[in-house]
Amino acid sequence: KADAPPDLVLAQLGLFAPDVAHLGIIIGTGNSSDQVGRSIQAAKDAGMSVTARRVGSARDVRRAFAHMRNDVDALWVLPDREVIDPTSFHLLRREAERARMPVLAWSPMLVEAGAFICVAPDLGRVGEQSAELAKDILEGTTAGTIDLVEPDATRVVLNRDTMETIGLVIDDELMDFVDEVVRRPAAR
Repeated sequence: KADAPPDLVLAQLGLFAPDVAHLGIIIGTGNSSDQVGRSIQAAKDAGMSVTARRVGSARDVRRAFAHMRNDVDALWVLPDREVIDPTSFHLLRREAERARMPVLAWSPMLVEAGAFICVAPDLGRVGEQSAELAKDILEGTTAGTIDLVEPDATRVVLNRDTMETIGLVIDDELMDFVDEVVRRPAAR
């Protein structure tokens, strides 16, 4: 698995955007990933409501967002190659900014592109975990007997420009929980 657990992602969102109670998720009709169900369940377990819209392609994203815009406080962009491409992501980011709502993403690159925040696996630690597994194999453990190992460390990446644009004010003490603060390229 290469994603952070959804309950951890939502806990971090709750720290930085505590007023979020209604999440919007746009997913492709062909997306059968268990991550979608786990994410929706985690949001419900956290006391949030979820409005999920399935779309057939990236061209349908604008319409899906327009239908949910007044019913959600934040948008959670999950990995979905069917509907999230550079054009649809930037459209969602712009529309979310107009609505003054945070966009929660899965990738630090999307935060650099304007999403508000992501909680992602710490790739340095993932490399260490991979080295540990390789060592076990070299010492005689059969590769097929090794269980799937989830990342055991995450990084919180926050976009300060987006935070300011959507009107979020975050206490300096909370910023201690952020591993990396980025700005949009034009604002650097």
